[in-house]
Amino acid sequence: MNLESIEYELRNAFPNSDVLVCSEGNLLKLNIKAERFKNIAKVKRQQMVYAVINHRIKTGEVHAVSISATSPNEREQ
Repeated sequence: MNLESIEYELRNAFPNSDVLVCSEGNLLKLNIKAERFKNIAKVKRQQMVYAVINHRIKTGEVHAVSISATSPNEREQ
């Protein structure tokens, strides 16, 4: 799993955001703080992130994903 290229794709999809990508074994952990997520439901935010990385899931590069997607003024949950 190429974390740098995943981070690059996420930064392009969510400009001016804070993106942290790491892995624990087969689990990809994503922490994205973007203004674009303001006033958007949690499920919709996750769908937006999945849309960016879905091709990696389909190929089997990514097996499991944990997503924290918040707007800048929100606390992570």
